[in-house]
Amino acid sequence: MKKTIIALMALAGVAAADTFSTEESITLSAATGLGVHSASFKWADIKSQEAATNQLNNLLQEDGFNTLTSNNEWYYFSAGANEDTTKAGYSYEDNNHILTKGTGNATILTYTLNVSELFSTSFSNDYEQTITGVTISTTTSNAGDCYYTAFSISEDGKATCLTNNGINAGSLTAGTSVAVNNLELGATDKIMILYRQGNDTATTITGVKFSSTGTALLVPEPASATLSLLALAGLAARRRRK
Repeated sequence: MKKTIIALMALAGVAAADTFSTEESITLSAATGLGVHSASFKWADIKSQEAATNQLNNLLQEDGFNTLTSNNEWYYFSAGANEDTTKAGYSYEDNNHILTKGTGNATILTYTLNVSELFSTSFSNDYEQTITGVTISTTTSNAGDCYYTAFSISEDGKATCLTNNGINAGSLTAGTSVAVNNLELGATDKIMILYRQGNDTATTITGVKFSSTGTALLVPEPASATLSLLALAGLAARRRRK
């Protein structure tokens, strides 16, 4: 009887989820410069999760800046309000990003990736996958005053900073990776990396890699799930009658 109940529960979709780990190495490509923006803030001072979240959401509401959420795309701009992006210190040479400070302001470089690209290919479309943890590693050949952090972006375009210490989560000078756990990111979510270059010493970014952990849960067809639940209910009623 116990085995029957366990089997029915599995059919009903309450079986334990499988776990997996994946790695995604990003091929660098040239970043596109964005136009002027009106939000007034200093990225160098955004050291809390809440402040970073609020400032990025303000930026995403501006005309033209919602493009920051495009999948597999790089963008750069100056951090100060109403600063033309031509003042951002950015170039793309030998397949590397080179950042220096913009005129009077930090230079910002972003990269956005669909969470679904971090899923495991070992499971069929019948499985619902969730990313539960991610580590972002950036390699450089030269590092100035560059910090970076990670945001999640929901289907409705709302950003959340994933690190408690905001934009200063990882210093490329120290070669620190940004690691975040206890996530629940699904196929409609995105992850954005945001780099802030704060001085005139160039930072050369040579590579980016995502190392992820996740779960995969088999989702039964609606008809199968309904029949399984009915069978389970019938079995329970039979046991009560006995």
